[in-house]
Amino acid sequence: MSRKPTVSCVELNQRWLSLPLNLWQTYWASVETIGYRLPMLADGGLTPDARQRAETSRMVNEKLLASAQSLLALWAPPPAQLTLYWLRVWSAALQADTKALEQVQRSWLNGSWPQLLGNHILRAVEQGLRPWHQGATANARRLRKRQR
Repeated sequence: MSRKPTVSCVELNQRWLSLPLNLWQTYWASVETIGYRLPMLADGGLTPDARQRAETSRMVNEKLLASAQSLLALWAPPPAQLTLYWLRVWSAALQADTKALEQVQRSWLNGSWPQLLGNHILRAVEQGLRPWHQGATANARRLRKRQR
């Protein structure tokens, strides 16, 4: 008896389609942030004041933190069901067991593992991009308020 997938195909497609919007928001928030920070850093010259040093330090720390969070999200292990499926495939292939390979192929066609794989990849991409998106949009909002 096959287990029903936890995420519907419609929800998975909607999440995949939201990725370009997420990237677009991150891009424009980054452009806005660069537009605020660049003149501030240029005004500082060779001897920036405390506020400019704090902003530069904050910028470096945010990038290091986002990189670490993104890397950890992308290193997330796949679901156990997916791992067991691939172990069965390779085990059958290494033993040259054609009947076992046929069985695995049938379970692939009738099973939910492609959806599990798609959900795992999508979750990794979303979690990998989340720190960058949150940081860029938060900086744009914070610097926008400061400019008013």
